[in-house]
Amino acid sequence: MNLNKSWTQITVASNLRFHRDELDLTQKEVAKLTGVSYRLIQEIESGTGNPTLETLFKIAFAFKISVKDLLSLSYLRIAKGDTEFLDRYKASFKSERTAVGLRNLEGVILWGNKSAEKINGGISFQNGPVDMIESLSGDGAGLLRNQMAAEKNGFAYPYTMARKNPKTGEIIFLRCHPTLILASKGRSPAFISVYLSSILEDCEANYFEYCSRLMSVIYSK
Repeated sequence: MNLNKSWTQITVASNLRFHRDELDLTQKEVAKLTGVSYRLIQEIESGTGNPTLETLFKIAFAFKISVKDLLSLSYLRIAKGDTEFLDRYKASFKSERTAVGLRNLEGVILWGNKSAEKINGGISFQNGPVDMIESLSGDGAGLLRNQMAAEKNGFAYPYTMARKNPKTGEIIFLRCHPTLILASKGRSPAFISVYLSSILEDCEANYFEYCSRLMSVIYSK
């Protein structure tokens, strides 16, 4: 996938492909269902099309989703095996300046890069799984449990989490952007990829780069 394409083109292309596959539809069937030309559907899905807002509404209505679902990166599906995905993920984000982590549906961090360790107060994510439920206070643990319950039902929305710095005792406020990484078959998430930023810093600009890199991990051959 060409990472130089605009954020909107890349995201809409990925989401159109994902939801079309979920409904087991061909591009021609999507064109017939939406009233959008077959050629434009091809262009949108390849990341070269520039759909109007009206076109996005038509696609969203046909798929029974919101336009927001086409414009935000909430779901990706592993093309091959879980192990290969995990290896590619680690390699892609190891030196990333943005804080990125991968957890399961039980709140266990399977891996996080150095930036994720730093923003979490120095917790090590390099030497094995870390149970975030155990490291959070009562309110924080409850919030994460609610978040995981939503994720198990296929919902992934940004949330804010407060936790105590294990070294200084200071309260850290983190903004979390989760993406459900579905297994190659079925609807159950295999992993949750989380982009982290401090609410005290302007780190959101790196989010688009993170999403592009994550999609590259999924789709690049």
